[in-house]
Amino acid sequence: MKYQATIGETTLDFTLEKTAIGYKIFLNNKFLDVDCEQLTPHSFSLLLNNKSHYLTVTENGDGFEVTIDQHTNIVIIKDETSILMEKFGFSDSNQEHAGEIRAQIPGLVTQIFIKVGDVVEKNQKLLILEAMKMENEIDSPVSGKVIKIHVHPGETVNKNNLIMEIDE
Repeated sequence: MKYQATIGETTLDFTLEKTAIGYKIFLNNKFLDVDCEQLTPHSFSLLLNNKSHYLTVTENGDGFEVTIDQHTNIVIIKDETSILMEKFGFSDSNQEHAGEIRAQIPGLVTQIFIKVGDVVEKNQKLLILEAMKMENEIDSPVSGKVIKIHVHPGETVNKNNLIMEIDE
């Protein structure tokens, strides 16, 4: 099946095929051998072309926060249907909601580092969300002006709750 991954300003087109022992990814005119074992609900042991990597994946709005060997990126994946819809001019919900910051996990808001009216940069730390005694820094997916904050320190949020809005 054909996919498209967007990482920052880089877009990669690739195909993914299941094999008897794992997956094959066809990228940049060559095949990559991939084997992936799930360790926890969000972490994986990844073997890519015989090199081992530690991988974590969590939902982040319409995309995923992917950490490979301690390097984190926001990745947006589109399948063939989404690519065709975009090609024919149908709107993509990723763009419509780009400035909406939602809770990726349920937790307790412990600190907020910005206020309404502040101008923030992409990847700037916005708040701390504590879950299972771990502090999770929530960064801005876009640059823009903070127009609304829907939570305050000490408030509990559920997964996908709207936390704040940023006008690009």
